[in-house]
Amino acid sequence: MLLCRTAACGDIKSDVDDTNVRKGLSWKSLEMLLNKIEGIQVNQSIFGRLLGFGSITVTGTGGTKDPFHNIAAPFEFRKKAQEQIASVQNLENR
Repeated sequence: MLLCRTAACGDIKSDVDDTNVRKGLSWKSLEMLLNKIEGIQVNQSIFGRLLGFGSITVTGTGGTKDPFHNIAAPFEFRKKAQEQIASVQNLENR
């Protein structure tokens, strides 16, 4: 399960299925089991690449696409999420 608590997120925890991104005084929340994630797309402008931020779009098995903007180190976020998805799949295949 996926957790992102702030716009500058980097921590992913497998025991929580809540993704929250804080933007000003509002929150966006996404709950999705790791085994229900089909893909994580990263979009990053040249400016974002220079400053280390970008947007991610989480695609679920039902075709849902949930974008999250202004994420710090979006490629690192995707890498950590993919590692955890792979570990969940390995546990399910045992």
